[in-house]
Amino acid sequence: MNRSVSPFGSNASAAGVDWSHAWNNRTYRWRGTLALSDVRGSADAIKLTQRSSTHYFQRPDREVTSDGLFSTVYDTTATAMRGVARRGTCSSAGNPAR
Repeated sequence: MNRSVSPFGSNASAAGVDWSHAWNNRTYRWRGTLALSDVRGSADAIKLTQRSSTHYFQRPDREVTSDGLFSTVYDTTATAMRGVARRGTCSSAGNPAR
């Protein structure tokens, strides 16, 4: 691997959304987050990105799995990476003060 390669891809983008919805006089709440990312670059730049501590889910010693949408395989020939983060919670405030 060429160490003079920039650790940054040639193109990167990200998008995300947060939401919060309350009902029944704010007794119940649903909150969530969704974020997507896409990084593209040379194979050497993507190798550096995959091995970065920011991307531990793609570390080379991890057992290879896939959710069918995003791969966790350490691919030394990859020229792009995609990622997703998602979180959702439902909660109840019990008896809120009036």
